[in-house]
Amino acid sequence: MIDIEEIKGDSIKRNEFIETYKPFIATAVYQIIGRRVEYGRDDELQIALIGFNHAIDKFDGRGSFLSFAKLVIRNRLYDYFRLNKKYANLEPMTDELDNDNFKLKDVAIKKAEIDEYTFDLRQEIELLSKMLKEYNINFKDLVKVSPKHKSKRKMINSVVAFLLGNEEALKYFHSTKNIPLKLVEDSLQVPRKNIEPYRKYIISLLLISNSNFYYLKEYLQL
Repeated sequence: MIDIEEIKGDSIKRNEFIETYKPFIATAVYQIIGRRVEYGRDDELQIALIGFNHAIDKFDGRGSFLSFAKLVIRNRLYDYFRLNKKYANLEPMTDELDNDNFKLKDVAIKKAEIDEYTFDLRQEIELLSKMLKEYNINFKDLVKVSPKHKSKRKMINSVVAFLLGNEEALKYFHSTKNIPLKLVEDSLQVPRKNIEPYRKYIISLLLISNSNFYYLKEYLQL
C-alpha cells in the first residue's frame, strides 16, 4: 500500500520507494518518448526521477498518486524537450500544467488523472485477464470467491505474504500453477479447508504482487 504522507517525512523510506518504482518511471518515460531508456545512460530518466520525487512532495492525497506522478514526469520531460534540439519535432504537450509551480486547475488535473488512471488500469486488467486464463481463472470466479469479512482478508494477505517470501513456495506455484497448500497449512497453522475456498483469489493476488501491475497494486492496496 502506498502511504505518501509517511514517505514524505522519511528519507530512507522515500529512497526505498523511489528505487522500487524505478521500473514504473522507466515505463512512463518510454511511453512519452517511444524508445527504451537505461539508468545511468539516458538524461530523460534522471529528469523523470526528479519529477517523481517532486510528485511525492506535491501529492495531496486525492486520487491516484501514480497517475499524478506520471503527469509531473511528463511535464518535467516536456520542459526538457523544449530546450533540446533533438526533440524539436515532438508534438507539444497541452498546457494543463503550470510549468513553473506545477499549479493546475482543479478540474483539469482531475480529468487528466482520471483519464490516465483509467487507461493504465484497463491495460493492466487486460493483461491480468490473459495471465489468469493460464490458471483457468476468470473475473467472474474472483467475484464469487472475493472475501467479504476482514478476518478472511487478513488470513488471505498473510498467506500471500508467506508465499511471496518463500522461494520454495514460489517455485512450486510457478511450476504447478497452484498453491502449495500443505506447506502453507504447516507453516502458518491455517487449516486447508480455510484456504481452499479462496485459492483462485490468492492466485490472482500472487500474480499481481509478483508482476509490474502498479495500478492494480495501488487499487487493491497491496
